[in-house]
Amino acid sequence: RLATARLAQLRSQASEAYATVRAIELAAADYRDQRERELAGAEQAASDDMTAAAFLRARRIRSRTA
Repeated sequence: RLATARLAQLRSQASEAYATVRAIELAAADYRDQRERELAGAEQAASDDMTAAAFLRARRIRSRTA
């Protein structure tokens, strides 16, 4: 009887520990995904800025020669 109660207690603790570990894993994965999205956005913004600058330079050169 005591062994059965102890086994139930250990199962409960194991279940709680597994849930905690799983929650941490999911939070870490969410953080990584969010960070990747932020980095991709920053890279796209930098690319957009460079493209816009090149366009304006080309436009300025054309207006000088016209």
